[in-house]
Amino acid sequence: MNTVIKKTQWMCIGLLVALTGGAPAIADDTEILLINPNAASPPQPNIMFIIDSSGSMNDEVESKVAYDPLTLYPPDASCDPNRLYWT
Repeated sequence: MNTVIKKTQWMCIGLLVALTGGAPAIADDTEILLINPNAASPPQPNIMFIIDSSGSMNDEVESKVAYDPLTLYPPDASCDPNRLYWT
């Protein structure tokens, strides 16, 4: 009987940690523009200008040929699940 109580306690602790561990990861929809842009004298904007000089910026990336909506593709050709198609 004592082992059942201990297992139940550990299961409750694990469940509590699992449910509360993800709480800080919830996204928030924050309103960015909090001023009236049509005001007589709106405040000057704050600008953050970031330059990425890391080594990854020197890497060359191969890209696929762009999708052409005017091209007739064969009807039996399947869509590539790793591509984004739009018209």
